[in-house]
Amino acid sequence: VMSGLEWRKDIIVILPTGSGKSAVVATIAKMEKLKVTAVLCPLRSLLSDWQRRLDQLQYPYEVFNPLAPTITGQNPIILVSLDATDRTPWRQAVASMRPEVTLNRYVIDEAHLILTEGDYREIMGHVKELRTIRAQMMLLSATIPPIAIDDIRSQFELASGNDTRIIRV
Repeated sequence: VMSGLEWRKDIIVILPTGSGKSAVVATIAKMEKLKVTAVLCPLRSLLSDWQRRLDQLQYPYEVFNPLAPTITGQNPIILVSLDATDRTPWRQAVASMRPEVTLNRYVIDEAHLILTEGDYREIMGHVKELRTIRAQMMLLSATIPPIAIDDIRSQFELASGNDTRIIRV
């Protein structure tokens, strides 16, 4: 949790399935005022899973809808399909947020999919474009082997060296 609140570092969280990665994200987001954490889900099933978990916790969130592209900034977490971030409505919604609210963190669930699906899902090649605004990247996965860390850093344009914290159990 403290690594997320430091905000100066990008973070790769590699923990087993069911170990509380989403709880870490929810805790960090709730502790920050006037800041929004965007949780990007590369699969529809992950988006539904996040909604189910946050509903169980009675945790405030909103789901980005490209057909009604607004981010209210009233909830600490906004869930968004990774595919939606590659389109104009997402960029416009981020740009038109209330001035006192900041999108300060992108969380990418199952971040290893950038490596395993990058050859046939075009959106995976566009992930680094999210860095157009100054925001922390937090990558979540249960399956990033140590040998793949450099590729992950490159694909997401993470900070180099010790400016990316790796949390692994």
